[in-house]
Amino acid sequence: MEKSIFRKQRRAPNKRALQKTNEIRAAFYIRVSTEEQAENPEGSIKNQEERLNFALQMRSSDVMQWHKIGVYCDAGKSGKDMNRSELRRLLDDIESGKINMLMVSELSRLTRSTKDFSELWEFLQANRCGFLSLRENFDTSTAAGEMMLYQIANFAQFERKQTSERVSANFEARAKRGLWNGGVIPLGYEVDPENRGCLRICEEEAASVRAAFQAVIIQGTLTSAARWLNESGIPYCGSNPRRTFRPRLKHFVSDNLRRLIINQHYIGIRRFKTKEGFKEVKGAWTPIIDQKTFEHANQILAAVPITHPNMRNRYPYLLSALVYCEQCGQVLIGRTATSESGKKIGYYEHSTQIRRESTLAVKSPKCATHRIPAKKIEERTWNEILDLLKGENRHRMLQAIQALNDQSPERKHTSRIEKERDATTLKLRVLAERLAELPEGIPTDAIYAEMKRLQEAKVRLEEEVLASLRETPTHEPVTPDRYAKLLNSLAHTMSQEPLIIGFESKRRIIQALIHKAVVFKSGLKLMFYAGSEQMRKGEALASPLESFKNLFSTQSSILGLNGGR
Repeated sequence: MEKSIFRKQRRAPNKRALQKTNEIRAAFYIRVSTEEQAENPEGSIKNQEERLNFALQMRSSDVMQWHKIGVYCDAGKSGKDMNRSELRRLLDDIESGKINMLMVSELSRLTRSTKDFSELWEFLQANRCGFLSLRENFDTSTAAGEMMLYQIANFAQFERKQTSERVSANFEARAKRGLWNGGVIPLGYEVDPENRGCLRICEEEAASVRAAFQAVIIQGTLTSAARWLNESGIPYCGSNPRRTFRPRLKHFVSDNLRRLIINQHYIGIRRFKTKEGFKEVKGAWTPIIDQKTFEHANQILAAVPITHPNMRNRYPYLLSALVYCEQCGQVLIGRTATSESGKKIGYYEHSTQIRRESTLAVKSPKCATHRIPAKKIEERTWNEILDLLKGENRHRMLQAIQALNDQSPERKHTSRIEKERDATTLKLRVLAERLAELPEGIPTDAIYAEMKRLQEAKVRLEEEVLASLRETPTHEPVTPDRYAKLLNSLAHTMSQEPLIIGFESKRRIIQALIHKAVVFKSGLKLMFYAGSEQMRKGEALASPLESFKNLFSTQSSILGLNGGR
């Protein structure tokens, strides 16, 4: 079940947002759905921003001052859900009290889901933030206006679902005719340029497919068949220039050979999924394998079923998908060995390399850290985490994070422009106040000229701020204060646990803080997350609340701390 991205309001709304003010701190939210729209400099993004700028200027008066705080732009993102980085940053700023008015050119730019909009509207109300949509001209201060808001949201959701149904119906109709709807093209075929819904045989690759079926029939097992194909020099992927997708492995292994053997495309069968289940029809392409050969090869596979490990008895790997080899850069996979007493012993080793090269005669040389005892590396990593949470290494970590912030050119550039813009805005206000206080008969041409110059400079600086925000990566370093807050939250969460912290709690804390655990011949180096996007995930793990920061993980900026030698 999908979790809500909105924080439950279990505490009082932000006091700053509750204060009465005659100043509107507005934020623009802009979105386009496709990359083509995002890449057009004179397209929808610019049009939306210009409309919102004009609306903001028209609403500003002596009684109520409207100021643009920032522009939040999700370029090339769908409105079907709330998984959008700039939208999450906007919600952050609303909750902190930085913004008290959200402006969009039309409601569908914000969301096309009634459920998401309902939660968003409750979030805005709880944080005393207004909402303005230009196309629908909403007035949310009345019950009728709020009702119309929900009606428009319903229509936006209806439009999205109707479009989805039309696309699905068209795909299903084409599938029933046996046509190709796109996706990964099976080895041995290529798209027919004269008929995009059909496939045609690529003879160079088709020879590998026929050899694969014969090898399975003759050798009797997948492993021996894959080894024979590789030793015979038969490639898993040919040099077809029309192929847009190329497998990472160019040789046969048990996994890709199994997928090839059970693929019904090779006997001219189109298999597709409907609401009633899977259906099979005659495909719009020529078979490569005859029915008898296909059935014979699949009978051999059926005689040796796939075995899955018993997950209940599996060794609990605390650093799953986090351990990397410094020498080759590959992730180390958890594996177990059985001691003479029958006890399982966990290791992290190059299982991926072993599996990929299991059918090759010549294998790559082993790394110096080919196999690492799981207990040893997990204890060392957890002790480093405890030292950080207890404060022994905290000061050094916060100093390093501050250094990352000081070195961030994007943050420096944006901060400088924002300060210059704010100073220009202040000068405009001062001139406006002096102009109002001047007695009649005093010449004002020079003041008006200076105000015009400052207004043009302000517009230019706001455009530079917008451009800077668009170019600034979402993985910019987190502030030391925010990182310290995360560590305090995690420490508090641990204090609520029983005397012995459970495996799942340890794993969640480690995943919230650590990007990589890099092993080398003489030691271990832990790479801690220091990026703002990953910190959002960490804050959610540290908090008992349902947070809108808990679903997202990015390759954020990282900070390396030597884990000891």
